[in-house]
Amino acid sequence: GLTTIKEAGFVGRLTARILVYYVVTSIIAFSIAIAVMDWMQPGSGFALKGSVKGEIGQMPSLATVVLDIFPNNIVQAFASGNVTQIVVFGVFLGIAALWLEERHRSRVVAFFETGRALFMRLVGIIIAFAPIGLGVLTAYSVGGYGSKIAGPLLKFIGAIYVSEFAMFGVIMLLLYAIARVSPLFFLKRTFPLYFTTAGTTSSLASLAQALQIAEEKLHIPRNICGFTLPFGVQFTKDGTGIFLAAILLFAAQSQGQVLPLGTIVVVVLTGLL
Repeated sequence: GLTTIKEAGFVGRLTARILVYYVVTSIIAFSIAIAVMDWMQPGSGFALKGSVKGEIGQMPSLATVVLDIFPNNIVQAFASGNVTQIVVFGVFLGIAALWLEERHRSRVVAFFETGRALFMRLVGIIIAFAPIGLGVLTAYSVGGYGSKIAGPLLKFIGAIYVSEFAMFGVIMLLLYAIARVSPLFFLKRTFPLYFTTAGTTSSLASLAQALQIAEEKLHIPRNICGFTLPFGVQFTKDGTGIFLAAILLFAAQSQGQVLPLGTIVVVVLTGLL
């Protein structure tokens, strides 16, 4: 995505705007989850048994979080699946490509374009097998938890979905308010993506399809979607924020504890970082 941008200054302006949007929507998302979990109280009546095994790690400092964004060894980052470091490396690589001579840059663009097409095909093959794995996972969960799934656990899952749909409504409102795009128009052109995302529960797994829909169905320029979508996969955490808040409050409710709002906010923000 960055290699298709002609002006380096455009990268800074685009990053600043999209980052503000990602941060604001993430905050809205976990605020919704806190309100829904407090209202539905799914953890009440669910008894957690057993003890925590191993030591609980300390919360990292802000300096540690910031420093860990930058890879010491990019090969190690790929090997360990550290997506944040890979994204940051990709940003620096793309910016470096902006200053290459055109004859070199054209080869770089061709290389990454071929790689993108290859991995889109690979993801498609993996997704084709996903329903089998999902069926096995569901059977395992039902076998492991039995009747508990029909009680507080089902209520917990329901609370997460209520939060997710509420956040979806907020996104549609923002789409119309900011971009003046009809939600119905948007949904008609993007609906295949939701089946992929729901089936894999991963925005990273559905990234290849998101890029394809953005270009072919919404006609968004490559230099916009090719940068903002991969960037957003790692830095917009609406779903993660909802899940973190839900788990925290569910665990507290199962122990009969009432957490102060300040504690909830600090824990969820740290988790998002």
